[in-house]
Amino acid sequence: MSDDSRSKWEYLLFRVLYMILFWLVSRIAWIFIGIFAFVQLVYVMIKGEKQPALLNVAHSTVQYAHQCGDYLTFQSEYKPFPFNDWPGTDAEETNSDDA
Repeated sequence: MSDDSRSKWEYLLFRVLYMILFWLVSRIAWIFIGIFAFVQLVYVMIKGEKQPALLNVAHSTVQYAHQCGDYLTFQSEYKPFPFNDWPGTDAEETNSDDA
């Protein structure tokens, strides 16, 4: 087996392992997103306004799930957290849609 062929198979093996990891982690992220949505709904029902800190953490979690999806579907070679930084939040973008 040539070195080029071997490195291709090593890459694919590690890619499959990372894909399994990120698929599992993204499922967990979506569970948290559902919890955040429910808590935000209860907060809005009680207080009549959105909870800004919860908006930020939910937004960054959705971005993380999106990064996982991009990696899983080969749209990106960027490995999400913990291999890179956790997605930041853009407070202006999150809070600008008050509808």
